[in-house]
Amino acid sequence: MSKHTGIYCPACDRQGIDSLIINEQKGMFCQVNKHQWEYQTLMARKPRMQQMVMAEKQPPNTIAQPMWIYPSDLATLQSKFPVNLQTTLCALFHALVDDDTVLLEGQYARELADLSKELNMTITKGRDIVGLAKAYIEVKKSLDEARMQQKVLEPVLKLIGALGGGQQATNGLGALGALLGTGSQQPAIDPDSLALPPQTQFPQIIDPDDPEYYHQQQQATSNQLPPPRPKPLPAGAVSPIAHIAKPQDLSRR
Repeated sequence: MSKHTGIYCPACDRQGIDSLIINEQKGMFCQVNKHQWEYQTLMARKPRMQQMVMAEKQPPNTIAQPMWIYPSDLATLQSKFPVNLQTTLCALFHALVDDDTVLLEGQYARELADLSKELNMTITKGRDIVGLAKAYIEVKKSLDEARMQQKVLEPVLKLIGALGGGQQATNGLGALGALLGTGSQQPAIDPDSLALPPQTQFPQIIDPDDPEYYHQQQQATSNQLPPPRPKPLPAGAVSPIAHIAKPQDLSRR
């Protein structure tokens, strides 16, 4: 009994003849010119094959529903989804049931695709759009932090502008550092170091929450010299507090 293989004969294809190969008990032969083939030799020639037409199976628990559609749209959909059009439409209808589903029209989808090229990103799916929103949030957070730093440094930058920059600005910032200190002359501050944290720019600024500060204070107190002892009175001199009664004298009264 012969059986169709769905494979065209390569020899007949070169002659422009459509001849399918059938599989018989004696071997594989093409229908028109009876060319005989072995399977390995035939497949090595990469023969042309019939396109398999698969019938879609209706998903369980679904019903058939007529719908309105333009003929041109139907033809386009059939060319885009030749073997799974009904399954694709069923999945689309099921997605429309969700109130949170977002449809992106072709005009805006193309505009989004152009923007994605400028961002060096690929935005073709919903998860790509979510990723773009997350990236925007991160950029906005960084921008807010930069604006906060600018607001903190704005008075210092205005001072540099008022001093005219250069050595005069350096001396002015050195005087500002002296005012922030204990009154002793502090080293001049380099304007190029303004990008550093405040504690690095002005080491004399005290952070009350820093435990190292209290450790340094205790160490500084322990290193201080004791107060000087009073000098002895000259011979015959009377102490100015000699007339103050002692506790035992008060008890006798």
